[in-house]
Amino acid sequence: MVKLKVAIFCFIGLAAAIGATYVLRASKVAILQDQAWHTGAEFAGFIERDMPQIEQILSGNADAEEAEGELHRLAMIGDVFRFEFRDAQGKQVFATGSFHGASDSTPASHHAHEHAPQAETQLRGTQFLPQSPFITAAQSQDQHDHSSDDGHSPSAKTGDEIQIFAGDGQLRPTSYAVIFHPISGADGAAKGSVTFFLDLTEQDALLQKVLIVAVSSIVLLIIVSMLGPSISYARALQAKRNADERIHYLAAHDVLTGQMNRATFTKSVEHCLVKETNIAVHFLDVDNFKTFNDSFGHELGDTVLKTCAERICALSDGNLFVARLGGDEFAVLQKNVSNATAVESVSQKIVEAMREPILANGHSVVATVSVGSACGPEHGKNVARLLKSADIAMYYAKTEGRNRACKFVSQMDEKLQLRREIEQRLNWALANDGFEINYQPLYSTLTNELLGFEALLRLKRENGTSVSPTDFIPIAEEMGLIEDIGTWVLYSACRFASDWPRHLKLAVNLSVGQFKSGNLPEIVEHAIWEAKLLSTQLELEITESFLLDDTTNTFTQLEELKKLGVSIAMDDFGTGYSSLAYLWQFPFDKVKVDQSFLTGFEEQAPLVTKIIETIVGLGHTLGMKVTVEGVETQEQFEMLQNSRCDQLQGYLLGRPLAEAGALLCINDSENHNSPGTATAV
Repeated sequence: MVKLKVAIFCFIGLAAAIGATYVLRASKVAILQDQAWHTGAEFAGFIERDMPQIEQILSGNADAEEAEGELHRLAMIGDVFRFEFRDAQGKQVFATGSFHGASDSTPASHHAHEHAPQAETQLRGTQFLPQSPFITAAQSQDQHDHSSDDGHSPSAKTGDEIQIFAGDGQLRPTSYAVIFHPISGADGAAKGSVTFFLDLTEQDALLQKVLIVAVSSIVLLIIVSMLGPSISYARALQAKRNADERIHYLAAHDVLTGQMNRATFTKSVEHCLVKETNIAVHFLDVDNFKTFNDSFGHELGDTVLKTCAERICALSDGNLFVARLGGDEFAVLQKNVSNATAVESVSQKIVEAMREPILANGHSVVATVSVGSACGPEHGKNVARLLKSADIAMYYAKTEGRNRACKFVSQMDEKLQLRREIEQRLNWALANDGFEINYQPLYSTLTNELLGFEALLRLKRENGTSVSPTDFIPIAEEMGLIEDIGTWVLYSACRFASDWPRHLKLAVNLSVGQFKSGNLPEIVEHAIWEAKLLSTQLELEITESFLLDDTTNTFTQLEELKKLGVSIAMDDFGTGYSSLAYLWQFPFDKVKVDQSFLTGFEEQAPLVTKIIETIVGLGHTLGMKVTVEGVETQEQFEMLQNSRCDQLQGYLLGRPLAEAGALLCINDSENHNSPGTATAV
């Protein structure tokens, strides 16, 4: 299409130039003819009216020398180089004049007088010329019955048809006109005729120069006039080409990093599965990328993504091809895989490369990645299956603690399917109040009195089977649902506990995610107010992991909760690394000893007893009550009673109960039944 437009432009310019040339040539001929006509008319009028010897010349009786002299004077005036006179019968009776070129200075009349035979011979050789590119001759519409001996037709009518001829420039002028004029007597009868040979060389040369200048000017004007549009067209064409290239580039690449996008990467993998024997696909995701954006801004996040792409590309040996799939997800296509070790080597190099700090906007951050690898065709014979395998392996790397690489194995499929089922169930339960709350009773060690219940969240599958909290709570935290779920539990449990006797406490577990927003005290206060529950009835349990990330923010909110009258307990005491360090930093009301301390009690009873007594003594020293979880045997119960532990909780005393069971347990307690009777299942 582009070539066609250029060809059209060229054709239009060429046609315009050629057309202008022909028009100017025709104009030149017309000018020469007009000039010849006027000159011929003057000569003819003078000869016919004022030349004294015209009748003698036509009759053949004129004085040749005198006639030549007179004609020579006429020739000097009008550039006539030859005269031919014929009688009424058309016979030539007198002729004069010749031409020998511009270098010959001899008068024309002299040549005519002394070399009449030569002149006659010279002019006889003159022929009518065909139309040429520069000289045209108008052919007579009314031919005479005879022609002159020299080949020029004497039948052209004066003024109507002026014939322009081209000579050789030696014997005849390069351009001349032949003008025929009949001579009549006073009575109108024809007496003869005279033919003028008019030299137009100078006029033709001048007009030729004008023609060349005019044609050149027109061509130049056409070129100049086309130059602007041509340049504009060329620029527009280049701009379109650049835009097309940019569009194609953007369609195939990621704008931020310049690497392949998902569509291009997928096509590349598909092509390799057909052509290549062994390939590998690595999926990687920047760990906690949202934190970088939230804490430092999107500009630093973009820097992290670009740095990630650059570092991966730097590892390439010609067999690695990088793509950004979207967000903080990248993929790497590895060709010519020789063995499993080569795949593991690449994935590990990617992890190690991203452990180096990234400097951006005055900040130094470490953006680790989780990498999942899958080999084709072993882990997928088509693109969809292979990419899914790599994605599953990457997810597995994240669940294993991030900042690591995992290679796909078939068992990962089952774990992913289980996780996705839990994710779907969590979303459904949150939207449809599908969670359940069980209440596990808490008893006094010394009096066996019911002290309250701990609210425990439960999630069931569609078939009614329960999902373990250790499975769905971490997933809910990763999905960002834990704050909403925790709020639902708090409101629901407070509403249920509002009908309890006022001395019974409600213990509710808090998650780390509930502290991040900073408005937990307001939520707790509103839940208590809505349920008309005494603030002293509510006990909130946290683990030491709450205090590891943002101690100041957490302590601030805990202090506000204490001001409301809410009790704060440290749950799972002894399972972390620094529980003791936090006991004195914040005035907890209670310490809950993790049930893991009672595991193996039967085999190591003395040692377990000493540990429990030590923790109980520490708690009492700090003014805190001590609760032990996981009491399942009578021996454990007796040991804990002897250790002066304050509160007990476990299957021996009571399993988690639904609301109806919890109410029955409260009624039994009010009727002074024992824990075993009240909570038997």
